[in-house]
Amino acid sequence: GQAMGTVTVTAKDASDNVSATFTGTIALGLGSNPGTGTLGGTTSAAAVAGVASFAGLTVNKPGVGYTLVAGGSGVGSATSGAFNVTAGPAAGCAIVSGNNQTAATSTLLAPIVVTIADAAGNPLGGATASAAVTLGGGSLASPTATASAAGQASFAWTLGPAAGPQTLVVTCSAGATATINATATGGGPGPATQLIFSVPPSTTIAGASIAPAIVVQAQDAGGALANA
Repeated sequence: GQAMGTVTVTAKDASDNVSATFTGTIALGLGSNPGTGTLGGTTSAAAVAGVASFAGLTVNKPGVGYTLVAGGSGVGSATSGAFNVTAGPAAGCAIVSGNNQTAATSTLLAPIVVTIADAAGNPLGGATASAAVTLGGGSLASPTATASAAGQASFAWTLGPAAGPQTLVVTCSAGATATINATATGGGPGPATQLIFSVPPSTTIAGASIAPAIVVQAQDAGGALANA
């Protein structure tokens, strides 16, 4: 997807000298096409003193051993040396699949799957993505995942204890994120993991009962009143 350096094609006479009087149009196309790519940019140009220049050419798919073929009226054709095209840096993060509703404190039945791709839409195998819960207090089996050869990374998401909307944000590269919303149904609070003074002790006269009465709550990991 990125522009190549300027490509030049020279028209020559039978003695291998530059044909300075040639001003015909030269057209370019892909010869060997190992990545089934498309040649982009301005692919035809009029020669000036026998030389045609092409700036801004692109190929949108990675591959090893691409070639260009140049042709023009009366001058036959020529094939370039081979060149390679590599995938670009991560630029996109798209949700592929994942169910988005289950009981509170339960893990979604299907993992959240995202595709990591470069600016031309090519999947990036081996790229990493990180995920974080931003609403709902849920958790992840692993907050970081490595993409498969198809550029897909998956996350097992356990929803938080409170019924209602919950949100997970996956970051595939700087500035490239995917936001996944889920809904926790029923489920209720989990087991007790902490004690909290919901009504703390207050200043009182010596010998008198503290008022209001002190209250201590057993809460689950999400801060809800525990069920056991």
